[in-house]
Amino acid sequence: MALTVYRRQSTVAEKVPSEQLFISGYLFAFFFSNQRGEAVWGEMTRRYWNINLEEMMEAGVHFGHGTRKWNPKMAPYISAKRKGIHIINLTRTARFLSEACDLVFDAASKGKQFLIVGTKNKEADSVAWAAIRANVI
Repeated sequence: MALTVYRRQSTVAEKVPSEQLFISGYLFAFFFSNQRGEAVWGEMTRRYWNINLEEMMEAGVHFGHGTRKWNPKMAPYISAKRKGIHIINLTRTARFLSEACDLVFDAASKGKQFLIVGTKNKEADSVAWAAIRANVI
């Protein structure tokens, strides 16, 4: 589902490139049409997810799987190949991570329930800690 995101400056709305919007954390709103087809501004919310590309790089988020084992559908998200490993585009990753945070934030604010799942035994403590911290247990 693609959303069109606008930045509002006084009474003028301008379309903002997604990379600029999600990384910089502008004041933003969703622009939609009401039942009569009139343009309406959604609720204005200031959200800062503190997504820092340098921290993502230090954490190794950019390292993908080996070049032998990959899904061709991932091609738009891969920026390079080095030493047999795909390098993931961090700008797009930050953008989609911010979108995911927005969706989770909106769902949590509406009282939705979450199930946090870890698929590896090594991650059991981290998953349990995240669930307790998020108050979803």
